[in-house]
Amino acid sequence: MKPKFIILEGISGAGKTALLHPVGKLSNYADLSVARFTPSCWVYNQLYSRTNVDYEVMNRAIMVEHDVHVVWLRCSSETALERCRLKDDDNVEDLSRADYLFGQYFTRYTAIQQIHIVNTEQHINDSIAEIRDKVYGSY
Repeated sequence: MKPKFIILEGISGAGKTALLHPVGKLSNYADLSVARFTPSCWVYNQLYSRTNVDYEVMNRAIMVEHDVHVVWLRCSSETALERCRLKDDDNVEDLSRADYLFGQYFTRYTAIQQIHIVNTEQHINDSIAEIRDKVYGSY
């Protein structure tokens, strides 16, 4: 069985950092969990007119060796802004456009399947349970 590679993605304030440690604990850190990977690279290249890179080459290579799960965390722009304010993060991108670009990436540019979680009003424990069930199966 391939090791799991769990990628948490989404706009600033979507909950990636808050979920990183609890998601790692699901496997007692035997599986790799990261906040932001190739989807974020692509989105921010588009958002800021940076050099465009073919990230699918890397994605395909990683999928050979790992069971890849991308968790696309989504929340309202208002919720994201409030979460960013609470942690004094004033380096916030155009949240609506970034969210739109994540949608474009997942529907048009990648073979990686994603787990889509809308967590505007969802408690963190519910998000963890949803990730656990979709990545590891129901308990």
